[in-house]
Parts: sequence; structure tokens; C-alpha cells
Amino acid sequence: MNRVEIENKLLHEIHNLSVEKLEKTLDFVLSFKNQIFKGVYPHNGDNDLIQKTAGICGGSPCIRNTRIPVRSLVQYRSLSTSDNELLEIYPTLKQSDLTATWKYYELHKNEIEQEIAEENCL
Repeated sequence: MNRVEIENKLLHEIHNLSVEKLEKTLDFVLSFKNQIFKGVYPHNGDNDLIQKTAGICGGSPCIRNTRIPVRSLVQYRSLSTSDNELLEIYPTLKQSDLTATWKYYELHKNEIEQEIAEENCL
């Protein structure tokens, strides 16, 4: 089932819910979302630690206010590079940046793996 089919099925099921059931479902989903993302995007001032900005690194997710793509750090990690070594390679990064990177990767593994595959084809 592709994304459009899933969205259509969900919309059909939502349409058939009573208002009370819909409110409970939305409360559950929002609560679940907050639990999942709590700490994933810790704030550094007003900016999230992982950012996607059009025109910066092709819109790929990067560490806050840098041009360091998540995929680059994931590739280093796949080569058994430790967090301490990454902090030496990228002295402007903090441990919280790496923690946010690993959490982002866990939640968006397919996206990052696709970027890595596309980069390797160039």
C-alpha cells in the first residue's frame, strides 16, 4: 500500500468516527507524538538542533546553523567513528548535536539511507 492509499484509508476511517471518538483519538495521537519527539529536537535558542532548510545542502537535514548533513555523521558512525572522534573532526558540534542526530536517524532511517545511496551514486 502506498502513502496515498494509506492516507485515503485513514481519512475514510476518520470520517466514520463519532466526534467523541475522534477527539479521544486526536488526544492520543498528539500525546504519543509529544512522547516520541520529546528530546529529539532539543532547542538551542529558537532553533531546532536538526534543521531542513531549502537551498542549504539540497534541503537535507543538517545540524543547527551548519552545513553538516545528518547523513555525513551517520556515514562516519557506520565506519565505527566514535562520538568523541566526531567532536574532534567537527569542533563546532556539541554532544547534544550528535544525540539529536542519532535520534533523528532512528526516526528517519529510510530518508537518510536514501540520501546516502543517492550520494554514493554520484
